[in-house]
Amino acid sequence: MFPLKDNIPSKTFPWVNYALIIINSLVFLYELSLGPQLQQFIQTWGVIPAHYFHLAETQPHNYIARFLPIFTSIQHPLYPL
Repeated sequence: MFPLKDNIPSKTFPWVNYALIIINSLVFLYELSLGPQLQQFIQTWGVIPAHYFHLAETQPHNYIARFLPIFTSIQHPLYPL
């Protein structure tokens, strides 16, 4: 059950919440526009454990290549693991 309202007024505007909603919506719309290239997009920006551990062994100081997919990945319903 989700609360619909509360009695405590908010003093600030939820900028981060709205920014995350907008960013996720834009990425989703971008995925819809990819068509056949969707699989390549998912393989590039998704977390592939074998790729992660391979980079950990071969390039241990390349933190961006290793950790960026953790924050950019989402499991797509058309391509389940």
